[in-house]
Amino acid sequence: MSNTGLPNDDDLHLHSDTSSPIEDLECGRGWSCPRPFGCLGLPAIKRIWDRKKQQKRALILATILAVNYETWIVKKLEDERKEEDQSKKDQQPSRSTSSSNNPIISAARNGITEMVEVILKRNPLAIEHRNKKNENILHIAARYRRIEILDLLQHLPVSISRFKILINADGDTILHQAAYLGEHKLRDRPGEALRLQSEIQWFKRVQKLVPPYLIKNRNKEGQTAEELFTIQHKQLVADGQEWLMRTAKACTIVAVLIATVAFTCAYTIPGGLGLTTLFYAVAAMMVAFAATLVLMMRERLHWAAIPIYTVTCCPVTIFIALQFRLYLNISWFTLCDVLQSLVNSLPLGKCKLCGVAIHKMSCSRIS
Repeated sequence: MSNTGLPNDDDLHLHSDTSSPIEDLECGRGWSCPRPFGCLGLPAIKRIWDRKKQQKRALILATILAVNYETWIVKKLEDERKEEDQSKKDQQPSRSTSSSNNPIISAARNGITEMVEVILKRNPLAIEHRNKKNENILHIAARYRRIEILDLLQHLPVSISRFKILINADGDTILHQAAYLGEHKLRDRPGEALRLQSEIQWFKRVQKLVPPYLIKNRNKEGQTAEELFTIQHKQLVADGQEWLMRTAKACTIVAVLIATVAFTCAYTIPGGLGLTTLFYAVAAMMVAFAATLVLMMRERLHWAAIPIYTVTCCPVTIFIALQFRLYLNISWFTLCDVLQSLVNSLPLGKCKLCGVAIHKMSCSRIS
């Protein structure tokens, strides 16, 4: 430890040497990664290895600072009132330190679950910290859609009931925080309709945490959480309707086009001017003629089906190339939601790690 109270390189190496083999394996230093294979020679593997090392060192640094950082000392009620008496005379925090750059608040805002867990383990009273708007860690988790932070707080050995009823400086409850549009999380899901579905699911999940008498509570703007949710997501609802119409129209147009072309080729005499039009007309007539031959002589001309099927599959292939990614993303997030629901129904000891893994897996699906 240096004279300034901050850890130096020797402290980081000392803590890193005492890590377990499993933790070493996570950061790429484990005995299960044989060097003769030259894994670090690949740029992608090396970037992952360096990033894991940075994450591990940041966690070690947070562990050291959680013990020695002086702002973790919880101030007395008299000191807190002296600091906030000029601006906030109501809703005074009884046991908290207010800071816009509070470490645990910043970690919760950025979704760094490991750092929040380390801080709370070393200093349980750090859960009392609030920012300048009188928002605690539960407000931040609800506002920024940090499901891992919310799960961690629910699984703490201490009760968080009194944090659920806290109202910030704007009169917002944690349900109001969940009602705000989570723009930073909208990129996780493809399509406005699925994004709106995710917002509704998050709002209903936070609503289960709020006491019934606070559900209809109004903020300083005179809005309940439901009214605020409706206002904030008005544009997203309109975009979702338009997205559904575009998606349905794309599927319908392709289906109608295939049926129309097939019917026209079979029953319409080719016509039109120009070599291009003539080429497509002759090609369509040949396909229809070949299809008729296959139907009439399919017992003897099996080879004729191959070019017909090839020509028929062209528009289908183009449609799949354009729409398959959307279908895959929708299926992926639907599967993740089902798995998350199943994990939430399991006992507490079995679902914590699985839930976090499923959430990270769903977030990393969209690049």
